[in-house]
Amino acid sequence: MNKKLFEFLSTQFKNGEPKLWGSFHIISLVISLTIAIILIAALWKTTKKEIATFWILFAFWIILFTIECLKQFYAGSKIDGSGNWYWKYDTRWSVPFVLCSMPLYFIPLYLVTYKTKMFKTIILDFIGVYCLYGGAFVMILYPGDVFTSTIFISTHSMIFHGAMLIIGMFLVINNIIKFSWKTVGFAFLIFMILWAITGIGNEIIWQLHKAGKIDFMPNLLNISHRLQNPFGDAIKNITNGKVKFSDLTIYLAYPLWTFIVSNIIYGFFGFVGWSARKIEASAKLHYETKLQNKAMLRRKNVAKESINAQ
Repeated sequence: MNKKLFEFLSTQFKNGEPKLWGSFHIISLVISLTIAIILIAALWKTTKKEIATFWILFAFWIILFTIECLKQFYAGSKIDGSGNWYWKYDTRWSVPFVLCSMPLYFIPLYLVTYKTKMFKTIILDFIGVYCLYGGAFVMILYPGDVFTSTIFISTHSMIFHGAMLIIGMFLVINNIIKFSWKTVGFAFLIFMILWAITGIGNEIIWQLHKAGKIDFMPNLLNISHRLQNPFGDAIKNITNGKVKFSDLTIYLAYPLWTFIVSNIIYGFFGFVGWSARKIEASAKLHYETKLQNKAMLRRKNVAKESINAQ
């Protein structure tokens, strides 16, 4: 059973890994945007946004959790020389603790604090801003880094980040998280706490591994200042090796980069939602004014007819 599942998940694309803005990428993006637009439109005027948000996040969490379990199974599965399946997990790169995997942890945290007021709001601000950031960045700006020749891994990336994009667009455009500096502040506060804890955790793990007390060494958030950093590798690849940064520099600069890019994306989609509400309010005012003018005209005509009748 394990071997068959692993072999199925290992199926390769016939034409190699998907390309940036190729058919696989475009279809995945269109599906994600379509679902997001349908959700936004269907719940635009609902008076029960809190209940809708609860169940939407719960449903998407089930999807994210399920495909991540399959990915973890795939990551730890190996086939020996005799063709037998066995388990060997690579903690360095496979532990699901990167910024894009935070919905796996923060959505349940929101669900269990649903009855609270302040704490729930702060958690939801983080989910909205950083789901939108991770989803939009990978699905729209730079998805090439997550594509592989393995169908499941590329599909996992598109489903996972597509779900993040949908969640973020729904929360931001529908103004479920407010389009304000307070939202920016709360979301970044949670991020900074996460960044600080991760830095301490990576250092502790490295020291324990160096002392021989543990035999595993995950790279939490992929920003360890002690290990090879994939962000540094990406920068070198993009610039053809002309720009290089130390792992410590990347760790220290990570909050600034994240703050700027995440809030540019948040600002764009927030402005879309704000503009839609302004247009809707203007159209409503115009319609009401038109009705009032018609009613006034009818009253004048009735009064005029009454005078003429006398």
